[in-house]
Amino acid sequence: MRNRYMYWHKGENIADTTVDELEKRMRAEQEELKPLSKEEFIEFYESKKRANL
Repeated sequence: MRNRYMYWHKGENIADTTVDELEKRMRAEQEELKPLSKEEFIEFYESKKRANL
């Protein structure tokens, strides 16, 4: 369990995760991203904004 720390990523506690594991997870999420049109981005942003109120 060497080099394991508590990280905070996208509002989640990621306990007992190495830096390498966290980096792999983040890269996997990035590969899943798709380009958004301006309208899709605005819709996504507004929905997140409403959810946080």
